[in-house]
Amino acid sequence: MSEIKVNSVKGVGASTAAITINNSDGTCTANVSNNLGNKNFIINGGHEVAQRGTADVVVTSTVGYRCIDRFKTDIDGSGVTGRWSHGQSTDVPANLGFRNSSKITTTTVQSQPSGSDVNNQLYYMMEKQDVTVLRWGSANAKPCTLSFYVKGSVTGTYALWLQWYGSSDNYFYYTSYTINTANTWERKTITITGPTSGGQSATDPQNTGLRIEWGLGYGSDLETGTLNEWTTSDVKRAPAGHVYLPEHAGATWFLTGCQFEMSPVATEFERCPYYKALEYCQRYYQRHDFVSDGAFMGALMGFYNTDTEIRVFYDCRVIMRATPTLEYSSLGDFDVEPRDRPISNLSIDRANERQICLKSTSLTDDNGKGEAACLTIDQSGGFIAFNAEL
Repeated sequence: MSEIKVNSVKGVGASTAAITINNSDGTCTANVSNNLGNKNFIINGGHEVAQRGTADVVVTSTVGYRCIDRFKTDIDGSGVTGRWSHGQSTDVPANLGFRNSSKITTTTVQSQPSGSDVNNQLYYMMEKQDVTVLRWGSANAKPCTLSFYVKGSVTGTYALWLQWYGSSDNYFYYTSYTINTANTWERKTITITGPTSGGQSATDPQNTGLRIEWGLGYGSDLETGTLNEWTTSDVKRAPAGHVYLPEHAGATWFLTGCQFEMSPVATEFERCPYYKALEYCQRYYQRHDFVSDGAFMGALMGFYNTDTEIRVFYDCRVIMRATPTLEYSSLGDFDVEPRDRPISNLSIDRANERQICLKSTSLTDDNGKGEAACLTIDQSGGFIAFNAEL
């Protein structure tokens, strides 16, 4: 027997094939390692992209993306605001090539409640059309592995679960992982056999197909039920005695190197250039911030539709997931050039996934219909953004 190693390139990554040749009969056996490009279904798994900012943001009962792109947070229940924050950190596993992580910090201590409606959670959501290849919900369901690096000041067992979406037949998989040593980076791997039913009913391919949730603490009433099985029950299941992070003053929990791949084993984290990770994130969110000279990336150009109303246009950097909604800091952060006029409103006039027309009213009427106009951000902290998040 002899072995030949062959390197080949596909997508953005390379594969190494070990070819074993049987010298007696000339037959060959090739084993290809699973490190081809685009194997990771999680965008921004290295937590580098944070278009909304890197600072800690206190999490409330309103669900949303607060810091790291593609990683969503919220707290279910009443009177829950201010238990913990989410920010970007440079604390990462040593010598593994990571630059950033998500950091969760307890800000207000709260003892673990008994109610089942209290959930502290950070989660990631994937489009249905991106996970159809898993063949979940059929007899040909593929095994998949979730891997990630985690560091926590509180040791113990943590809840984690997945939801496989259908329009009327959602399936859930409740599981757990353990932080063994406090304040030490550890890699966790969870291999999941895909469900052979559910999630196949008609649903918009651009809507959510799979959700992965890292639980940061649930009510004690949820510490029941069987783990590591697929179920149609949406009542969360947490391991008995699981960590409820908000009851620990000043507790911290870090996450990075998140990878979900179609494989029965975890492979090395797939690297993605920053510019490409940003481009992937901009399918869901595109933001423009004030720069020192007040220019809005060369400004949004347009014209006066009337003596006071302007129309300006934006070509999306990448095609967005859906027609976006508009977000902006404050009307006082904008003005209309060339006469440096303030505005009294700002809204989307018409839009699709590729192009957006905004309209705004200038606070003066000494302009002429058809004259050129451009919208600029001229105040520090000002921003405008287009949101098509899941």
